Amino acid sequence: MARFFWGAVLVGLIMWTGCAWQTREEPPSPDTLSLLFQQANIPVGAVRVVNLLPTSQPLVFTNGLEAPRGTLQTLSTASNLVGNPNGFYSVVKAYHVPNNDRDPIRLMGAALIKPGQTEVAISVESTALSMVAYWDWVDWITLGLPSLEAIEPQVQQHPRYSELVRRIRDAVERGESPYEDDGIVALSAEIAGDLVANLIASLPNTIEPLSQSPTDTPDVRFVGGALEVTNNTSITWAAGWMGYESEQILSTGREVVIPEADLSFRWLTGPATKTLNLSGSLDGRYLVCLVPSALGGWSKTNGAFPLQDLLVDLNGIATTRGWIEFALTLSGFVGPGGDLVDAALDESVLSAMVAIANAGVNAYFNDVEYQIGRAEYARNLHRLRIVISQDRIARIEREIADPNLRSNPGAQWKDLAQKYRSDIAILGRKRGKNYFTKSGEVDLRFSNQVGLYVLNQERALLQQQLNRELRAAQEVERRLGQLKGVKSFGKFLVVPTIVDTLGMTYDVVKYKDTYACYDVQVGTAGIRPTLGPNMQVTPPEISNGRKDETYVFNIKVLHLTQQSANFSLSWNFGDGTTGSRNVSASRSPHNESISHAYSNPGAYGLTIQLSAGTTRASQVVPVYIEMPEQSNDYNLNICNVWKAANSGGYGITRDNWDISVIPDGAVFDIAFDTYSIPDRIFVEYPVGTQVLDTGWRGSSRYDGDPKYPGGISGPGAGQFDNIFRKQPGQNTFRVTVVGPDPGTAWKYSIRCRTGVSPQSAGPTEVSPDPEAQRLFRNNPER
Repeated sequence: MARFFWGAVLVGLIMWTGCAWQTREEPPSPDTLSLLFQQANIPVGAVRVVNLLPTSQPLVFTNGLEAPRGTLQTLSTASNLVGNPNGFYSVVKAYHVPNNDRDPIRLMGAALIKPGQTEVAISVESTALSMVAYWDWVDWITLGLPSLEAIEPQVQQHPRYSELVRRIRDAVERGESPYEDDGIVALSAEIAGDLVANLIASLPNTIEPLSQSPTDTPDVRFVGGALEVTNNTSITWAAGWMGYESEQILSTGREVVIPEADLSFRWLTGPATKTLNLSGSLDGRYLVCLVPSALGGWSKTNGAFPLQDLLVDLNGIATTRGWIEFALTLSGFVGPGGDLVDAALDESVLSAMVAIANAGVNAYFNDVEYQIGRAEYARNLHRLRIVISQDRIARIEREIADPNLRSNPGAQWKDLAQKYRSDIAILGRKRGKNYFTKSGEVDLRFSNQVGLYVLNQERALLQQQLNRELRAAQEVERRLGQLKGVKSFGKFLVVPTIVDTLGMTYDVVKYKDTYACYDVQVGTAGIRPTLGPNMQVTPPEISNGRKDETYVFNIKVLHLTQQSANFSLSWNFGDGTTGSRNVSASRSPHNESISHAYSNPGAYGLTIQLSAGTTRASQVVPVYIEMPEQSNDYNLNICNVWKAANSGGYGITRDNWDISVIPDGAVFDIAFDTYSIPDRIFVEYPVGTQVLDTGWRGSSRYDGDPKYPGGISGPGAGQFDNIFRKQPGQNTFRVTVVGPDPGTAWKYSIRCRTGVSPQSAGPTEVSPDPEAQRLFRNNPER
């Protein structure tokens, strides 16, 4: 039924596009598609179609492309020559187009055109392969196969493939479309489902959901102060953003990222890069999220979880726009710029079409749920039968082992004797005995021999039944595991193309329930990938604390979805005191608090970690209890050379650097040596916005020392490049060094660089520059 449903949607859209062409004042040139391929520098080759279908009906062959010779192949052209973009796959279809307006257009067969082919045959067998593997497109590569063609022998080896071929042949010979035969559609879907389920079962961690962050996401970077998104993936993505702390959705529906050309079961459109006009956040900090065109599992929360609501909106925008781009492009409506796509987004007919498509996919997965229910019922029934058989065998074995039980008036074998009456008589004749009395009852003088025989026969029969039930239960359990794997795999079945004029489909299997989010700070051009929950702790620092005074730390948990609403918090106050709690949030953001009093002077790091599934977020809050403080002011007036700060030691040192004469766009690096005794270095730009935390740097022998919560993150000598990029009007940055041990010592140097690529990569640790290290005097004792 699912495939019939998509066929109806396809026919409906073909009819709609046909009507649209008739009402358009200036129909587009019939070679629009070829022009689009030319713009993408993709040559189109000629492919001759050979008809091997068992029908005398006239057929039209099309995949919607213009071959080098001939005209654009549409439903009104009966040429056997079609085009195929070099290096790509497409599907050629055979239609019967009647000469009257009463009878419907019928799709009779199809075949896959592979890269490099110049001739392809449409046959009953190619149609069977197409219906299983290339009509409702499944991502066989993601499921572990080395190529698209690798699925063909598996389809042909399926036990019911020959039945599918026979039924397709019968339908075509009758002049009927196999795609409109519910039985044929169901059989092809069953074969495809078996193959997919078997492949899923062979994958590692098949029951685990897909990662929320696919590797092939669009690139995000700052260029000239603007945030650009470059999409080199194969599908449409939608971008939107929220105020980082307020979680107020600031933009949806306007910034839609469109892919560049990729036609391998996909579509052609453009452009490849969009500039996001970020606005609305008071502090210039945003959570920017990208969601791909896929039928996701997100649901609206009506403001309870703003991030999830944003993902819902973006998912709908990307999916709807992707389908409309595809449909209109292949119908010749979309040229460069895509203005008609934007206009079409509000058309009720297209909205209804998308709603129908969603309903069809939901119907399919409702059927998966139904099959799971049936499999669970069958499994439970087999389990019950197994328990009953095992109980009966156990009681029989007890009677076999105990003569007293066999002689008991209620012995089991007596009830079973009539069942084996003829066998008992034959056994008696072989032994020269009559085991029955004149009244026809078993002679009790032979109860031991007859009883043992009857019980052994019954045990053997029950054991056979038990073995069958065990095998059946195992098969049902395997099938149930496959069905659940299919369900959890992330809706493996790719959305069939709504318009299949070109015969190309695209796969969105790995994008279901996926998204990519970035913590973007406009002022510093900072971009940090982030997934799921994050948190902010206030106060962010206690700089002049006093011992035995209780301090309260408020934890604001941000960016929760319903999937991450149940999370855990754990913390280490840095003086050996730890704690944890499980939290169930009903809204986002969510607030928690913890408190603590420090009993001794020193520098501590309160470490708080949030865990939601596989997502982790942590924050370190510096706490300085009755420690000495000092500050210094420096001027940096030249780039491309290192400038050393004064050396320091125990306590908290805050150094403010004036960079007003440094040109905008310069990037800054830091090199340091904390020697053996660990210290920690923070950089803020602008002051108040942390852009670097080195962690505790020093000898690994201090790992586990409560003075250094979280452990030692690296050796004393280190260097970080690209800490930040100078922004207009931001002329000061701060370096804070924390040294909790009275015997410590440290040094650091700063460098700015000009003429660096505008892409903001964020801090990156690199090997120490010898020129910077020359400024440091070795101090191995410390």
